[in-house]
Parts: sequence; C-alpha cells; structure tokens
Amino acid sequence: MEKEYKYEKFTPEYYNITSKLIDATVEKGFGDKIAVYYKDKTYTYKEMQSMINRVGNALHLLGVHMEERVMLVLYDSPEAMACFYAAIKIGAIPIPVIICIRAMISVLLNTAGHARSFVTKISWKKLMPGAKNLNIWKTRLSWERKPNHSN
Repeated sequence: MEKEYKYEKFTPEYYNITSKLIDATVEKGFGDKIAVYYKDKTYTYKEMQSMINRVGNALHLLGVHMEERVMLVLYDSPEAMACFYAAIKIGAIPIPVIICIRAMISVLLNTAGHARSFVTKISWKKLMPGAKNLNIWKTRLSWERKPNHSN
C-alpha cells in the first residue's frame, strides 16, 4: 500500500536570490565573513552587499525597470558579480556576455538580447569597432572600497 504524500506550498510568491544569498547572510550576522576571494583581495558579505546596492540604485536611477534586460560586458570580477546580483535584486534580467566574443555581443545587441541597458568598464570603441546607431549610456560607477571605520 502506497502512502499518500501530503505537501505544503513552500515556494514564496516573491523570491529574490540576491536577498537570499547576500542580504540574509548579513542579517544572520555573517556580514564580516569573506564572501569573495579575488586575486589578492577579499570581499566580505557586507562589502558585496554595499556594492550590489550601489549598482542597483544606479541602474534604477538610469531607468532600468523590472523584467528589462541588462547586458553585462565585464571581466570576471567582484564588480561583475555585483552587477549581476544588482540586476536581479531590482527585478531586471542580467545577460552576462563573454568579452572576447565580439560576434556574440553584436548578435545580442541587434537581435536576441534586446537589452535596454549595458554595463561595461571597457571602451565601446575597443569592444565593437565600427559599431553604429547604438544608444549607450556612459556611466562611471565607483568601485572603490570605502574604509571600514568600525574597528
């Protein structure tokens, strides 16, 4: 005889992976734990949360809305992670693109991606020489780490 399985709805109506991975970790008191090792630097959960929130606010101020695509043409780095999670946190859809594949970027820009926004630290002319008729916002986000005065 087979048991009848009873289950409860466990999926929340709204779920944000950035809140679950970063914000909840900080709220639980683990904010000073290392979240990212990158080259010769480390970044705590609090530092990543701060970076993610700054990028999210910048995207919001630039007019990025929920369910809009944000193309991320960045080298693998904590800044790229912050942009990815910031887009998710504000409800946008991040499209990470491998920098070295210029043809992929061109296709995504012109057809499949329909990205409303574009985030990069690379000169657009170097990335896509000869590109025309592109509406790109040039924005400089500060990645500088603020000194921790809590010690």
